[in-house]
Amino acid sequence: PSGVQIPPALVLGPTTLEGSIKGAHLCPKIDIAWNSPEAAANGKVAIKRESGYVELHAPSADIGATVHTKYQPRERILAAITQEEVTAISRPVVKGAKLDCKLRGFDIMPFFSDSYEAERITSSQPIRLKLSGNTNFHCELLRDKKAKSAESGDKSNSHQNLVGEVAMEGLTLNHLNVARQMTGQITFDNKSLKVKARGLRPDEGLDVDIKLPDSAQEHSDEPAVAITSSETESVPVKVTE
Repeated sequence: PSGVQIPPALVLGPTTLEGSIKGAHLCPKIDIAWNSPEAAANGKVAIKRESGYVELHAPSADIGATVHTKYQPRERILAAITQEEVTAISRPVVKGAKLDCKLRGFDIMPFFSDSYEAERITSSQPIRLKLSGNTNFHCELLRDKKAKSAESGDKSNSHQNLVGEVAMEGLTLNHLNVARQMTGQITFDNKSLKVKARGLRPDEGLDVDIKLPDSAQEHSDEPAVAITSSETESVPVKVTE
């Protein structure tokens, strides 16, 4: 999108893509495979009417994510007259999501600092935030009455939440043990991503509250990311774009 700057960590270098589109226009199946030799990374994307799947393999991460979607009945799509109606009614509704993630020293600092690359070259000890461990979650869509009315033509669908379970094992940040073995709840809406997990002992806990960009702009005085662990102090991180 216009005005959005890609973090340097996402610049992979020369990348080859192979893709195909099969099926009818109303329900095509899209398959994409990509490979980036310089970054030693590869993956694939598979999109169909029922779901979308993304897979990533890199030296520091193996990630697989599935998003389950639902479309309006074909009769309603064909009955749309204006382009605005077609665009609105053709937009899929996310019914659920699933993620399996294995990290091996994945450095998240480049996502928070625009000057990370320069500091990495000029500094003898650049700041690094390396994540390691296994995380998986699955969640389903929960909606209130206002959100359910969107299916009948109401454009207000801001009251939709993806709520589910999350499990973390061996999660470390640099040399800090963040989650030896934790389970809890994850909530995702149009304003924030929240994780509340607890460990085997009463004093083991992890609370994460990440405000999404639009919400962060509206509440610029609040930290965009807040991480609290019962074994560490609260760590608010301000994300600037």
